[in-house]
Amino acid sequence: MISENFDDFVKTNHDPRSKNNETTAILNDIFNGYDKRVLPFVQGPVLVNMTIVLGILIELKENQQLAAYVISHTQRWYDSRLVWDPSKYRGQREVIVPQNMVWIPKLFVYNSLESKDMLTENRADVRLYNNGRIKINIPQYVQAICRIQTQAFPFDCQFCAVALASPLLNVEEMIVNATQPPRDSYFTGNAEWFLFNVTVRHMTFEEEGESRVEIHYIFHLQRRPIYYITVIVAPTFLISALSILGIFSPGSNDGPRNEKVRSLKLKRNGTLRYR
Repeated sequence: MISENFDDFVKTNHDPRSKNNETTAILNDIFNGYDKRVLPFVQGPVLVNMTIVLGILIELKENQQLAAYVISHTQRWYDSRLVWDPSKYRGQREVIVPQNMVWIPKLFVYNSLESKDMLTENRADVRLYNNGRIKINIPQYVQAICRIQTQAFPFDCQFCAVALASPLLNVEEMIVNATQPPRDSYFTGNAEWFLFNVTVRHMTFEEEGESRVEIHYIFHLQRRPIYYITVIVAPTFLISALSILGIFSPGSNDGPRNEKVRSLKLKRNGTLRYR
């Protein structure tokens, strides 16, 4: 009996139809007659769930009102045409295929000066699950417009958004459900800015009588003030304090003392001008 069970185990695990063969069989079956040009409608618009999982601030150009990031966001949706029964394929429940084999939601960053996918269609993959669920992770380089408010400089916070929308599909064809980033997401700033939070905002807008979905990834940035404190705030405070002491100290009407005060004021103005 033990010998028979061992023989069955060997036959099962050394069958010529390996996992690669099962993957090939799955792909041949589910992509038979599949047309990626057709949206995967299921009794209504396509529902796309998305969120941001990575955000790295590269630089913030204050004079040009531009912020550059590396971001990565995930998209998940359902395609009823890509369903299979795992029991027919030795329990295999997921496969990975090139992105250009399936229909992909098209969203663009409309407030960007430059946006570039870090993986081409030939290099990017999607994960297919046996229940028809699809997942894709999209890494991008984005240089987006950011309106800088410097009233509280150098202790200011900025809120810069990366805004995404569909170039064509309306809410009757595609709905995007944006969720807040998961806890294990990775966000970081640079030497000048601390990226302390990223939030997601879901909106809709009207264009030519159609409603479309709009998603904002909002980066919460706080300036690291130590540089400005050491080279501007502290020297200016010391020079101003010395100027005041020179004016109100005994003998401040003496000619040499007045000259010293004027000299200190000139140094303070020079510090503010050239820092």
